Amino acid sequence: MTRAPWNRRIAARFIDVALLAGPVLLIGLLGGIIGAGVAGVGGRNDLETTFAIIASVAAFLACAGYEAVLVTRWRATVGKRALGLQVAPAAAGGEQGPLPVAASAARAALLWLPVIFAFILPTMLSLAGVAAVLFGIFGLHDRGAGTVVLGTAPAASEDARS
Repeated sequence: MTRAPWNRRIAARFIDVALLAGPVLLIGLLGGIIGAGVAGVGGRNDLETTFAIIASVAAFLACAGYEAVLVTRWRATVGKRALGLQVAPAAAGGEQGPLPVAASAARAALLWLPVIFAFILPTMLSLAGVAAVLFGIFGLHDRGAGTVVLGTAPAASEDARS
């Protein structure tokens, strides 16, 4: 297997963001409303800040959880599976090998870290990771977790061959 091309990686990320947008918005809103309500009952006046912080943390946890669970279980998110991509350990030299849970969790946390700092759609994409992919090296989240994304045949074409 070879490293996945940047265009398929970005397309897979857009699929994942589209799937996550609704649930994450709902989780963030509920968490933010509850947190702002608790702060309001306590007499605090900075409800907007409390709402933004709690909504951002809730969104981070939902996105990182999605990524970590699916990559650990299937070696791919829904977007990656749809486009025939898989996550593998970098130490395996581009071959599939055991992928530790800690590597999946670290990869997810590094990828979705910008969500904690600003709850807006453009920051949900790791711009540094996208830039690294565009310049021919694997994403910063992959580098930090010791993983690599490999390209395989898309799932739809595998079914067509059978």
